[in-house]
Amino acid sequence: MRKRLFAFILAVAMLVTMAVPAFADNPGTGNSDFVIQNVENSTATVTVDYYDQTGANDVSGSPFTLNAYGSRVFQSSTLPVGDGWVGSVVISADKKVAAVTMLTWQSTYGTADDRITGDAYAGTYAPGTDLYFPYATVKPAGTIPGKLIRFSIITVQNAGTADANIQMYYYNQTDGSVTGPISDVIQAGRSKSYNLSLSGPKIPNLGGNWQGSVYVHSDQPIAGVVTNHWAQYIYQQWASAYEGVSAGATTLYAPSVFRVDRTSDPAVGSWVRSSNIMVQNLGTSPANVTIQFFETGNTTPKMTINDTIQPKTMGEYNTRFGSPTNPAYPASAFASALGNNFNGSVVINCTNGQPLAAVVHTFWNRPDENDASTYVAVPSGATEIFVPYAPRKKSGTAWVQWSKIAVQNLSASTANLTLTYYNPDGSVALTLNPTIAGNSGDAYNTRFGSDSGAVPASAFNPLGDNFTGSVKITSNQPIAAVVNLINKPNWSGTYNAYVP
Repeated sequence: MRKRLFAFILAVAMLVTMAVPAFADNPGTGNSDFVIQNVENSTATVTVDYYDQTGANDVSGSPFTLNAYGSRVFQSSTLPVGDGWVGSVVISADKKVAAVTMLTWQSTYGTADDRITGDAYAGTYAPGTDLYFPYATVKPAGTIPGKLIRFSIITVQNAGTADANIQMYYYNQTDGSVTGPISDVIQAGRSKSYNLSLSGPKIPNLGGNWQGSVYVHSDQPIAGVVTNHWAQYIYQQWASAYEGVSAGATTLYAPSVFRVDRTSDPAVGSWVRSSNIMVQNLGTSPANVTIQFFETGNTTPKMTINDTIQPKTMGEYNTRFGSPTNPAYPASAFASALGNNFNGSVVINCTNGQPLAAVVHTFWNRPDENDASTYVAVPSGATEIFVPYAPRKKSGTAWVQWSKIAVQNLSASTANLTLTYYNPDGSVALTLNPTIAGNSGDAYNTRFGSDSGAVPASAFNPLGDNFTGSVKITSNQPIAAVVNLINKPNWSGTYNAYVP
């Protein structure tokens, strides 16, 4: 029996303006690559089918094989669809597979200030009939003529075998007020996108300064992704993407959180990295939550936030700017508790049983390198997880692309890890055996080594300078992981590791 994994893509130099009216805001010319990994120990037969949103350009793929733990990169320039295509992909296989999609956009102002933005997100293996997006937004125009400061595009894919009747609900972050339901129909396999900078019968009138969350219900299984686009200044153009979740949980884990401020360092003179944690209460009663920040290598939290989040609303906790939803935690509180070089993980707990969902934005802030990424907080750990794409690439002596796997130990006991890096053909390229203290985390960077220093940069030299393979991580304790991708000179991204 074939297993199906659903991954959204914007394929082959897709002009976003071809998919929306000319008056809508858009992030520029977009394209996507994706990677499929076989996560079982025997050969998988895989088929990739492409579903155009309009139904005018569907493409059925031919079966191919992936060796045990092998992977394959699908570059946008080689996909069997033409320019201007927008749609979704269905990946079918006789073994379990994982996938990640990497999106990029080229802004098109026609000046030297045009920027490339992008992010990555994981495919959905087991779609449900409910879908939650903890963060979406539409903000007013900024300093760039005709461009919004921020807006989101929500894409929903029908993963079922019949037409999906969906209802979409938009919840205001501040007061929990709801706009909706707004109903639509999506054909089997296909997807529809809802650009919040547009107006139309299927787009809610949220006003010009809205931020909140989105809930989608369907009579067929659905998957989804949100892309977020920032354009407040020409030199600060960002994009991020994350996949929707089908249910909430009372405990969530965020393996990669930063507060790195180098403004007082003459050699840097600016912020380097910061994170914004956005927690939504999916329940019907106020949620009493604790948010604990653990620095890499430490087993006790450096900061604990106690908050109450009203039903359907969102709590926001920004390591740079403080919490706009709770004045008890201003920027100075984060600075005092975390300092200027925090690199670690977060545990989010609801102490009174309300289900939560959360996303984490990460911002890389440097004069010529402004990037953003988003990932979904993890609801549970596992002792075996997979990373479909963990590159280490150079062009000559110049670094082009590398990866950092942030692993969080969810137990109070030391976690003994085995990280096995596989070449695309499934052969082993490298094996590492680090440990992580209880309730702590570490990250394994193919360029710089581990954050803790326990694994030196030289340990990754066996991967060579053109590695595009995947990773299997096993542990004797439950762990969670996300992957940071750094692409020079264009963009950085983050995606969730796959749990079988």
